[in-house]
Amino acid sequence: VVNASRIPCLHAGCHRWFKTASGLNHHKSSFHNYSFHKSGLPVHSQSTSPHEGVVRDYHDKLTGTLKCDSNGQPIQPNSPPPPVSEKDPDDWGPYGNQLRFETTEFIFQEAEMSASKIDKLLYLWGGSSNGGRPLFSDHNELYETIDATKLGDVRWDTFGLRYNGERP
Repeated sequence: VVNASRIPCLHAGCHRWFKTASGLNHHKSSFHNYSFHKSGLPVHSQSTSPHEGVVRDYHDKLTGTLKCDSNGQPIQPNSPPPPVSEKDPDDWGPYGNQLRFETTEFIFQEAEMSASKIDKLLYLWGGSSNGGRPLFSDHNELYETIDATKLGDVRWDTFGLRYNGERP
């Protein structure tokens, strides 16, 4: 029989083995009350934690205390934020005009319309006698326009995280 657990716990008297380093670290912090805190780093009170046995692991350089600009350059403490760029009052961004913006706001925020209902509305709009041209070709164009919307100078972005370690 081959044992898939290959990392031993070196704590005196402990005979446990682990498949991953994170599993070993979790075991040490849970069962042997190891602290991964390095001397010289700020000590945060462990007694304020609502969970018994919680250990905080502090990185010696990634402390989150240094503020940087968008280029990674340090920002002086207490410096004011950069000015918000002024935009033309007729700049409707990716919407092009006020009617497209307000229609999008109504469909997406107020009515919370489904994709199929958006497509039906745009189809009916295209067949109307009042110009016969819908503001968007379909729900995908509407969604792409919404996704292209910027608020200030910050670009919208998302990211995902996934924990692959051993479950406690």
